[in-house]
Amino acid sequence: MASRKKKEELSLEEKLEQALVPVEEWPYEVPGNWCWIHLLDTFDNVTDSKKKLATKEYLEEGKYPIVDQGQEFIGGYTNNEDIVYEGELISFKIKCDKRY
Repeated sequence: MASRKKKEELSLEEKLEQALVPVEEWPYEVPGNWCWIHLLDTFDNVTDSKKKLATKEYLEEGKYPIVDQGQEFIGGYTNNEDIVYEGELISFKIKCDKRY
């Protein structure tokens, strides 16, 4: 791909194609329905430093759940509407049958 499209312009299939690791670069074989991917090509970083909340400010109960990098999926809660992420969040499982 001589001129790479911007990440936002790529179709889902094109993003998957970029994320796949060629067979000759695999560190070891994986089961037939698995595939190696480049982790950083599999997501868009939506971190907004203006919307960060210190852990000590987490509430035990609140209007909005806080998903962070802690051991629990929901680290706490907040009632601060100004820091709520309003973008789309997608969770999915990819089945990869393509081999190079």
